[in-house]
Amino acid sequence: MTSKTSCFDSAIFKRSLRKTLPLWACYFLFWLFILPGDLISFNYQPEYYDSLTGRLCERILTFCTVGTLLSALIGLLAAWLLFSWLFRANTSYFYAGLPVRREALFLSNFFVGLLMVTLVNLLTALTAYCVTLLHGYPQLYACACFFGTSTLSFVGFYGFAVLLAMIIGQAAAMPAVYVILNFTSSVLYYSVQSLLSEFVYGMSNIYHNFGSVFYRLSPIAYIMTNGLSVLPAQLADGSADFSRYVFSSWGYIASLAGAGLVFAILALLVFRRREMERSGDVIAVKPLRPVFLYCFTVGCSIVISYVISSMQASLFGSEGFRRALLFLILGAFLGYFIAQMLLQKTVAVFRGAKTWLRFGAVCLVLVLGATAARYDILGLYSRVPEVDDISYIDLSYLGEARSRSELEAVTDFQKLAIARRKENEAAGAANVTPVRFTYYLKDGSALSYCYRLADNEATQKDPDSLICRYDALLNSESMVLRRNAIPEEFCRDDSGFVYCSIEDYGSQSMADAALPRYLSGDAAFTFYTTCILPDLKDTELGKTHITSFSQETKMSDSAAIYVSFFLDPTNEQINAYIDRVYADAPGSYSDHFGYTITKDARRSAAYLESLGYSFDLPAE
Repeated sequence: MTSKTSCFDSAIFKRSLRKTLPLWACYFLFWLFILPGDLISFNYQPEYYDSLTGRLCERILTFCTVGTLLSALIGLLAAWLLFSWLFRANTSYFYAGLPVRREALFLSNFFVGLLMVTLVNLLTALTAYCVTLLHGYPQLYACACFFGTSTLSFVGFYGFAVLLAMIIGQAAAMPAVYVILNFTSSVLYYSVQSLLSEFVYGMSNIYHNFGSVFYRLSPIAYIMTNGLSVLPAQLADGSADFSRYVFSSWGYIASLAGAGLVFAILALLVFRRREMERSGDVIAVKPLRPVFLYCFTVGCSIVISYVISSMQASLFGSEGFRRALLFLILGAFLGYFIAQMLLQKTVAVFRGAKTWLRFGAVCLVLVLGATAARYDILGLYSRVPEVDDISYIDLSYLGEARSRSELEAVTDFQKLAIARRKENEAAGAANVTPVRFTYYLKDGSALSYCYRLADNEATQKDPDSLICRYDALLNSESMVLRRNAIPEEFCRDDSGFVYCSIEDYGSQSMADAALPRYLSGDAAFTFYTTCILPDLKDTELGKTHITSFSQETKMSDSAAIYVSFFLDPTNEQINAYIDRVYADAPGSYSDHFGYTITKDARRSAAYLESLGYSFDLPAE
């Protein structure tokens, strides 16, 4: 009678379980100390919290992030221990000689890690639930979330680690590659952005989207940066219910687990064809050796180029391009021949015409890629959005452009900056001022740009230069009012004005206690509408100059007095302001506005002088 083919061997399972039992014991004791131990020491006094139940729920759910990160470590250790016999030739030959199928070898070991971590997570969650139950505040939902996230994330990291154990044949190399690949996507993305921003005209490296797919492909970095989402439950009216918290990152955790299952299946397929005599090689699967060689070379080239460039003075344009090419080739040289040494287990890797031809081909690809980026072959940074497609433009700390005339002014400036690229880069070899702005489009996307504008004596005196044009754009009347003026909805009468505070710390008039330090609501309203607002429209008040010459030529040589307006707008005024400025998007408002008054603000200065303040002292 033909025996049934088995894909599981109990003897191998028990042997692997005994071998890894100390790991599971340490993992279980760690979690008992961290989660149930934390709950035991928790202060169960309802008078200290708005909602003790909500506080407990939030506290347990925060351990979901800890559990996910710890799963990355335990997944690596489990895979490394359970499949360590693949890293030594004698043990791999022994296992290969056993009268069991390779599927049984793989699954018997694989299920040890999966079963034990699931069991430990379940026992930890049950223990935590019992602690809260005994204190009278059971947290079944939070404990179930902890169990689910810790177990599912382990599946993801464990499957990936097992796949690497099948591919890599060295015990020391496998953990190193695991750590590197878990951060590769985010590190390369950040390095490429930072490196290209030096010589790609218009590219900005300031606004890194840490929620982008490149960071999501580096789960450890993504979770450490963003954390997992734990928010209070929402009531029917949209308000927050702090008595109950909700874990809402199940989509990402589920995708992580799904990827882990795919990796596990790939690991089984690789193991079925793996040559046992390659144990001890860095890459034990022959078809993947070229993949390792060229990926390692390109990765080293980019990261080394970025690291060296970041330690040197900032360059841009053609100078930055030439430096990047030099460091890319240097990084490729180091990466290519280090990878060859690892693969061939010798340092004698510099011989042979084919070796140098392949290295030259890698360098050619890097140079062509950098050149294509430099001249924006794909048109990513030479394309200016249409005004009708723009919702608003964020001008960094200098305000926002929202009206059609302001949007047109920014897009016209960008077109001019693109047309003058060569001229601007040549003039800015000595000194530049970076300007950054971000388009928020109506389709929900965002486009960020950064232009390093030549800022020297010649460009400062030329009103047609890019730096002066942008300075004028930022300080147009509409932009100054948008940045500094109290919203018109709040100024229709004096009912919203509470008072105005006057601070004159740099003047002798501070010693005069008779001077009024506060203005009543109606006086504050009159001061603002008849003095501050007109001065914002036709004086230097409220202007922010970006050029280096601004402090020398624009600032008044007088004492400065700081005035603050405190408001209490009605709900109708707030709603009208939000509807006008933000339309359907969520918005915010301020109830405090401050202005630094110098003698240049003629009306405001005259008003303060009529109260007894003096501007005749030199500014400190």
